[in-house]
Amino acid sequence: MAKSISLFYLVAGALQIMGAASTTITTPYPASLTVDDDDLKANSLANIYLDYGNRDIQGTLTLTFGDCVDDLDTPYTTFIGSTDISDKFKPTKFVWATPGYTKSGCIFAIDDEGKVFAKSERYTISSKMSKRGLPEFDNMHFDAVNFHKTQTSNHGNMIAASDKSESKYYYLYA
Repeated sequence: MAKSISLFYLVAGALQIMGAASTTITTPYPASLTVDDDDLKANSLANIYLDYGNRDIQGTLTLTFGDCVDDLDTPYTTFIGSTDISDKFKPTKFVWATPGYTKSGCIFAIDDEGKVFAKSERYTISSKMSKRGLPEFDNMHFDAVNFHKTQTSNHGNMIAASDKSESKYYYLYA
């Protein structure tokens, strides 16, 4: 009888340990910023993707580009754009008209309290290679970058959210 009781406690203890080991501990899911192309060119368009993680962001969201430093209170050099975030409108894709100069840095997502909640990896904006061609054909194409810059008044950028089920695009200008 003593052996069966001790075996019972041994099995019960093992089940408790296994149950404790199988419980999942939820860790904060951090927000992340990525760009669709690692090779950013000056005076071009780039898509920025923001994953909010498990953060509940409300209010004004601002995207900036600046030096990649550990101190997140450092001033940012380039304003990308800003928009209001709510439960009904949480864009994840942003269109950025990159500046005309070359620079290396990170993209930061800042909430309305001024706190950085997402930081990208380091990206380098390099100069565009000039195309060789005939001068009379220079104005025969649609310049999307120029159109984009004329549509936004503050060099800020357009935030585009698409509804794929209806194939419509909604634009919000900063």
